[in-house]
Amino acid sequence: MSDLRPSSDPNPQEWLRFAENDLRVARTLRGNPDILPVATGFDAPQCVEKAVKSLLINARARFPFTLDLEPLFELYHRGGHAVPFDFEALNELTPYAGHRRYPGWIHQPSTAELERLLTLAEQVLTWAANIINPPEPRDVASSGA
Repeated sequence: MSDLRPSSDPNPQEWLRFAENDLRVARTLRGNPDILPVATGFDAPQCVEKAVKSLLINARARFPFTLDLEPLFELYHRGGHAVPFDFEALNELTPYAGHRRYPGWIHQPSTAELERLLTLAEQVLTWAANIINPPEPRDVASSGA
C-alpha cells in the first residue's frame, strides 16, 4: 500500500452522499428482470468503499485507490478506530466490485445473496454516517424523560 494519496475531494460528507447513492442504485435495480443480478451486486461494494473512505478522510488518513475493501478497513482500524465488521463478510463484497461484473463469471447472485450484500452495505453506511454526522445528544431534562 505504498500508493497512499489524499482524496480528490476531502469532504467526508460528499463521499457519504455518493455512498448513499450507490446503495439507492442497488436497491432500485434489485429485482429488475432487465438487469443482471451481478450488476446490482456491483453497487453494494461501491457503497461500502465510499463509506469507509469517508471515514478515512474524516480521520485525515491517506488511502490507496483500491476496490479491495479489507485493506481500507485495516487502515482505518490501524488508525486506532474500532471496526465492528467481520473482514471475512466484507471480503464477500469485493469480488462484485471487480471481476464478477465481466462476462465469463458464471455465478449470478441469488436473491438471498443480493439481500445479504445490500444489508451489509447498509450497515456499513449507517455506521460511517453515525461517525461522520453523530446524532445530536438528547437533552434528558427537556424531553420529559
